[in-house]
Amino acid sequence: MYNIKSNLILIVLVLLSIPATTQQSISQTEVNQNHAKRPWEFSLFIGKAFAGPSNDISASMAADQSIGIPCSFAFKYNLNQKSGISLSRGRNESATITGEGYGTPVRSILKSTSLDYVHSLGHSRHELSAGISFITLHMKSNNKDDRVSGKDVAKRVGFNIGYSCHIIETKGFFLAFYTQYNWAGTASIGPYSIYEEGYSYDYGEWPIFGDISGFVPSQTSKFPVVYVHLDSFNVGFSVGFRFGEKVAIAAASE
Repeated sequence: MYNIKSNLILIVLVLLSIPATTQQSISQTEVNQNHAKRPWEFSLFIGKAFAGPSNDISASMAADQSIGIPCSFAFKYNLNQKSGISLSRGRNESATITGEGYGTPVRSILKSTSLDYVHSLGHSRHELSAGISFITLHMKSNNKDDRVSGKDVAKRVGFNIGYSCHIIETKGFFLAFYTQYNWAGTASIGPYSIYEEGYSYDYGEWPIFGDISGFVPSQTSKFPVVYVHLDSFNVGFSVGFRFGEKVAIAAASE
C-alpha cells in the first residue's frame, strides 16, 4: 500500500510539473531571443601568471626575478547563441631577471597566438574554450640599445583550454573572470649573448663629492643552453565589447 501511494503521488507531481516545465521552456526561449548575442566581440584580458618558463631561467642563472603582468586581446565571432570562434594574441608571462656576473637585466617574454572554439553554457554566462596555440619565448636585454645574438628565441605549437564566467552582462559589454592554461612542452633556448655598449657619464661638480664623471666599458654577457617549460597558467579579468546587429545570429533554443 505504501508503494502504491508513493507511486500515485509521484505520478501526480510529474503531471502537475508538465505545464510549468513547458512554460519555463517557452519563457527561456523568449529570454534567449531577447538576449541574442551580437556577432562580433573584442576583449582585453589582464591578470596574474602562476606558471611559466621564468622559474627555469632564473634557476639556471642563479638569479632573482620580477614577474610582469600577463595581458592579451581577442577577437571572437559568434556562430550562434552557443558557439563561436576566437582569435587571440597576448603575453602569457614576462619576467625581468637579474644576477651577479651579468650586465643589463634580462627579460623573458612568453607570447602566444591562439585559435579557439568557444562554447557557451548557462545562458551564455559561462564559456569554455579550447584550441591550438603558437608559443614563442623571447630573451632580450632590458636595455633596448643592447645587441642580442645567438639562439634567443624558442618556438612551439601547443594547446590551450580556458574558462570564463561573465560577472556583468549587457547587450554590448561584459566583464568576466577568466582563466586559461597553455600547454607547449619543453624547449631549449641558448646559447646567446648580450652586448652592452660602453658609455661615459658626467654629472658635473657637486658641493661635497666634487666632479662626478667616469666611463663604463663595453661588456658581453654570455648565457648557456637552458631547457625550459613553455606552459603557462593565467588568471584574471576580461573586459569585452560586442558589435553588429544581434539578429545576425539566431538564438538557439534550449
